[in-house]
Amino acid sequence: MLIASVQDIVFNMSLRMLGTFADAEDATQDILLKMITHLSSFRGESAFTTWVFRIATNHLKNYKKHMFAKCPLNFAYYGEDIENAKIQDVPDLTQNVEKDILAEELKQSCTNVMLQCLDVESRCIFILGTMFRLDSRIAAEVLEMTPEAYRQRLSRVRKKMAEFLGQYCGAYGSGKCNCKDRVNYAIQNHRINPLQLDYVPAAKIPIQTTVDVKNAMEEIDDLSQDFSFCKPYASPERTKHLIQEFLDSTQLSIIQNAYRRIYSMNTQLIMDYLSALSMNNNREWYHANKDDFKRANREFENLLQTLMLEIGKFDSSILHNTPKDLTFKIVRDTRFSHDKSPYLPAFRAHISAQGKLPVPVGYYLMIKPGGQSFLGGGLFADMFKDATAIVRDFIVQNGNEWENIIQEPSFVKHFTVQGNALKNVPAGYDKEHPQAEYLKYKSWYLEYPIKDEELRDAELFVTKAAELFQIMKPFNDYLNKALAGFQMPSR
Repeated sequence: MLIASVQDIVFNMSLRMLGTFADAEDATQDILLKMITHLSSFRGESAFTTWVFRIATNHLKNYKKHMFAKCPLNFAYYGEDIENAKIQDVPDLTQNVEKDILAEELKQSCTNVMLQCLDVESRCIFILGTMFRLDSRIAAEVLEMTPEAYRQRLSRVRKKMAEFLGQYCGAYGSGKCNCKDRVNYAIQNHRINPLQLDYVPAAKIPIQTTVDVKNAMEEIDDLSQDFSFCKPYASPERTKHLIQEFLDSTQLSIIQNAYRRIYSMNTQLIMDYLSALSMNNNREWYHANKDDFKRANREFENLLQTLMLEIGKFDSSILHNTPKDLTFKIVRDTRFSHDKSPYLPAFRAHISAQGKLPVPVGYYLMIKPGGQSFLGGGLFADMFKDATAIVRDFIVQNGNEWENIIQEPSFVKHFTVQGNALKNVPAGYDKEHPQAEYLKYKSWYLEYPIKDEELRDAELFVTKAAELFQIMKPFNDYLNKALAGFQMPSR
């Protein structure tokens, strides 16, 4: 599961930003739920983890429910507490828990509390750069600043942290603070609880990961050793359980449908309904069988969603769409047609970055029983004279690229350029141009016929359709480059 794969990243980010396990658990749930409900906004323009970090940091920077939001810290206060604490006056509060264990708990807790002395922005910068060792370009993208500005600020924050550790921490500097000596003081001030330890029993991410991160940090900056004790933790079981409950809930059915297995799609139901509509193409039958239409339409949307996810592997520009955005109605406009049948017995969709608009061009799918189904692409609409002129001019100027695309062996094997065409090369264009034949066209599109039996196996159909659309993509890209400045006429 995609969300589960980044759960520990989100939890560790929350723990470092907020300072306590309890607050980190709550924030992790909020962030993962936000990711789930906004998954459709991920367009593949950056790495998925970059998208995750951006959502997490934006949420955590504005998180007001954690303990330190009500009691903000600073280095002056923390240093004074270390200098003036009367640790010798505190009785033994360990409750028979080994001091070494409590000292380790305090050290890990202190690490995260110390981060609260930084302002929110600096804390994000330090955590991303030192604890997650993000590349400066990625971290800058997450925080919406330039890489140069990010590196400068990271250097300053690291220096500030190192100076504080060097001054006060006995384990990593010359300071007098010793975790073992401060255990009872920490218990007295409710900073650790011997009967409810968070860090010591928490599941650790494999030690090699920690070693690799530490080594990389040390190569980048000598100051990184000051925080080599920041161990990565797996998110608590309670959080995992709650997230799993949510993932299994009925409220997430739309998300589950988007990722459902192909074998659950019933393409035969689509074909049966369309065949019946073709034989009973009247409003009475349609309304009497409206539930059958809804079921068939739902299966078509499932098929379309699965196909979109496959297309998204090579063309991420289409992933933000929903199937409803891309499908055409089956009701026909009969005002100017001799055929007065009210419905077109076919399910159709145009998959492109801008939905079902004819420009930019995309991937077309029509399912119509009786051997009339096909996959398509390119510019079908020849009523836009400006678009036609733009494409003709582009072919004139980029004829070699056009020829390379349509003569590519896999393209030739599956497609032939089609379109409504004039008898002669239009005025203003060279009749001897190498692509003169294509300059006659008013539209340029591709069609690949699909047999009824090919549609009955949904898995094979989706695989084949995605492969053909990938072969088609350079043709679509060429037309979209030509039409980059074209504006659809306003209605």
